Amino acid sequence: MEYSGWKQIGDISIIYSTNDYMEYNGKKYPKAYIAETKNKKSIDSGVKWAESYEYSKDYTTKTCREPTIVETDNKDFSFQIISAAGSSWQGGKLSFWMCLMEKKGIKPFAVGINADILCDLILETTMYNGATMEKVFFARKNGQLGVLHENMTSYQELLKDEQLKKDVSKKKTTKWKIGYKYQTLTTSDIMFGMYSKIVSFNYTGGNSWSGRDRQLTINLDFTQPDYALYGSLYKNKSEKISDVYETIVRGLSYDNLNPKCPSRQEGEQIFEETPTYYKDLVDYMLAEKNDATDRYYSIRYFINKAFSIFRHDKKATIKILERTRDAYNKCIEELYVSDKFPEWIQNANSYEQDIANSINRNRAWGTKKSEAEIIKEKKDEIIRDAFYDHSSKTIKLSYKGGVQEFTDWSHIIDRLIEIAKKEK
Repeated sequence: MEYSGWKQIGDISIIYSTNDYMEYNGKKYPKAYIAETKNKKSIDSGVKWAESYEYSKDYTTKTCREPTIVETDNKDFSFQIISAAGSSWQGGKLSFWMCLMEKKGIKPFAVGINADILCDLILETTMYNGATMEKVFFARKNGQLGVLHENMTSYQELLKDEQLKKDVSKKKTTKWKIGYKYQTLTTSDIMFGMYSKIVSFNYTGGNSWSGRDRQLTINLDFTQPDYALYGSLYKNKSEKISDVYETIVRGLSYDNLNPKCPSRQEGEQIFEETPTYYKDLVDYMLAEKNDATDRYYSIRYFINKAFSIFRHDKKATIKILERTRDAYNKCIEELYVSDKFPEWIQNANSYEQDIANSINRNRAWGTKKSEAEIIKEKKDEIIRDAFYDHSSKTIKLSYKGGVQEFTDWSHIIDRLIEIAKKEK
């Protein structure tokens, strides 16, 4: 859906400033704010912009000078550029040029026109000394005020956008089908299916600045309904089913699930939902290499992924949990048994330098910590950062009103496996 961002403006209210003017050819023209007459909120904003206050000599009282508001149909304006974009107080240039607008029966006024829209007008308009030969009308693009005439390409885009708005407002649905795109004027998502929202993670306390030492609680609730997974393909232009499954696994790992599908228009079909769609997805997950063995990754991503497919394949949930536990134990063994940092650790050189610095500081300060103690402390920090996600040394598991506390991920996952086996 190619939406350009144009909005057609109906009858307009010209709100004249009470104290701000532009000079052109020796005359002063009041600046004005353009609002759509039927848009009360826009008119209120314009009035606040245009009004000013007059104070008594002793500054004890003030009187509001209310702006003049003139309503007219949005057509047949003469247009003249009178001032290029000025400097912004934030640095750089403003995004609009000041232009003089005139119309029979209407007091002339100066208004800011967006520079990009103005450029389109200049390229497609007969102009003389900055004035258009064609009459123009007001329109907005992505919220920015501009002027058009009917011979411009932008006018055709505006008509197309208005038709798109009408089309999108029709045939909306919240019942999304797998493989189809669902869209609004500005967003578009593909439906990837329904998945379990059994597990959630809650952090409390800890250091609010560094995020360390937070209390992590894992909540299990098997009464939660299924949630929708939708979004864009991880590899944008590919429609291979393997790329679809890769996108799903990423979404499930990061818990990108939504309670319901919003009401949108159904678009094109991106991929086909086969009879074995969920089974093939599970097979894809089980064929994956377990990331915990070869790169820094919080274990909660694997727990998310495992429980999200619980209602599609309970055995697969248990298998992913078992693999995650075994991979974690392997990582622990590699880290504490080896003198060198294993390959799965990111920034190993940085950790080695941290250890060397700590050893040198201890020697300089004459503290009693041995090198072995310093190395173990750093390895404990690595484990906490890699797998505990900066949480405190204990992790709580909440299930059916009871709370258990653990100091090791391996034991937590054992308990999760035990619960998964009992639940339906």
